[in-house]
Amino acid sequence: MESKYSFVAILDYAEDGINITFPDITEAISCATTTQEAIKNAEEALGLCLVSREDDGEEIPQATDIKDVNLEANQRTIIVNVWMPLARAGVKTI
Repeated sequence: MESKYSFVAILDYAEDGINITFPDITEAISCATTTQEAIKNAEEALGLCLVSREDDGEEIPQATDIKDVNLEANQRTIIVNVWMPLARAGVKTI
């Protein structure tokens, strides 16, 4: 098992908030009202999904390179890092 993972998240800005998705971990979805909250929620959603995949014996894919992600005008990318010992212990990172 890996101790750290990094994946690209897409922050989709809309009038009613920010939707958060991950191209490589499609079940990791969240939302927020501010960018800071989006970063926190992205870390939590990704960590939960990665722990679930580990527990279920599912594959954790290679991360897409951030430069290979196509965006719309209202979208931005961030790199989300998850320290797995904390995620496995259920500790929130922020």
